[in-house]
Amino acid sequence: MAEELAAKEGITLTDRHWLVIRFMRQRYLDTGDAPTIRSLGKESGVDVKELYKLFPKGPAKLASKLGGIPKPHGCI
Repeated sequence: MAEELAAKEGITLTDRHWLVIRFMRQRYLDTGDAPTIRSLGKESGVDVKELYKLFPKGPAKLASKLGGIPKPHGCI
């Protein structure tokens, strides 16, 4: 499902994309909240600059969508 959604966004998922998606899903399962872009950059192993290359239309929101979890609080 994630690959189909990503394709609609013009993204071909790589191992780096999956690292971020899995991190977001696990954080959501552990805490009940999706991580913010700041948390992603500090804790996922992927810096913010790379996050924007991987998910150009908003890393936290798009990775949440692909991971099947609610978007982080504060995302528009």
